[in-house]
Amino acid sequence: AIVSDLRSPKWRLWGTDGQLRFWRSALGLWTIASLTITIVLLVDPLFNRPNGLITTSLLTGRPSDSDPRPCGYDYEGSWQIGSVLGATPLSIQLSNQSVLSCSNLGGHTAASYVSEPYLLVTSVDGRSPGNWYAFYQVKDLRAGKGEIGVAKSRDLGATWEHLGTALEADHGLASPWVVFDQASDQYVMIPNTYKSGDRTVKLFVTSKRSFPFGWRLHQQPVEDDGFMETTGVHYQGKWWIFATVRRGRGANSYRLRLFHSRNLTGTWEEHPASPITRDRRYAR
Repeated sequence: AIVSDLRSPKWRLWGTDGQLRFWRSALGLWTIASLTITIVLLVDPLFNRPNGLITTSLLTGRPSDSDPRPCGYDYEGSWQIGSVLGATPLSIQLSNQSVLSCSNLGGHTAASYVSEPYLLVTSVDGRSPGNWYAFYQVKDLRAGKGEIGVAKSRDLGATWEHLGTALEADHGLASPWVVFDQASDQYVMIPNTYKSGDRTVKLFVTSKRSFPFGWRLHQQPVEDDGFMETTGVHYQGKWWIFATVRRGRGANSYRLRLFHSRNLTGTWEEHPASPITRDRRYAR
C-alpha cells in the first residue's frame, strides 16, 4: 500500500528527476540573487553616497549609516546656523549665508551638522559688551552622539571662530542654555539630555577664568525627571526657569513647568501656578 501511494500521480510532481533538477536550479538562482543584492546594499553606499545606486530606505525602512568623515552625510539632517540682523526686533533680516556649519569646525570634530545655538554676550566692565559666544549642538559622527560646541565672535557676530567642544558626555547633548549666575559668580550650562534617556536636569558650572571650557557637573536642582528643554530669564533679583517636561506619549504628555530661585545653582522652587500650560504647541 505504501509503495502504491508513493507511485500515485500526486507524488510524481516532486518525484521526477527533471522536476527535482528544476527546483534545485531555482533554489540556487534564488540564493545567488539574494547574496548579490545583500552585497550591493552593503558595499554600494560606501562608493555612491549618501544612499548608493539603490535606495536602501525603500527596502529596509532606514538608510545606511552616517559617513564618519568631516561634513559627512547624516540622516538626522544637514543643519547649519544662520543669523538675523535689524535695527529693531520688528525689522530683522535673515541672512542667506550660514555663519556656522560643519565646514567651520576644521579638524576639531568630524561633524555632520551644527544646530540649536544659544548666544551669550560677555561684558568687559559690567556694562560694555565684550566677545560674543555661541553654544550649540554638534553631531559628532565618530562618537555617534551630540556634543556641545562653542564659537567666538570678536566683531559683533559678523564672523565666528569655532573653538572646540565645550562639553561632552557618555550620552547625547543638545539645546544648551548658558548664562552667568552672579549669585554664585559662575557660568551655568543646562543642556538637553532627553534623547539619551537621562531626563533629569543636568546643571554644569565653570569659572570665569576657565570659560568657555572647564564645565563640571553640579548638584541637581530639581529631584524629578522627564525634562526636555530648559531656559529662563533673570527678573527682579530672581531666576525664572521654564522647563518642558514630557511623560508618556501623545499631545497631552507635555507640560511647561515654572521654577524660580535667587541662586541658579541652588535649589529651585516650583511656582504654585505650575504647570503653566499643558498644550504641546506652547509647552516647547
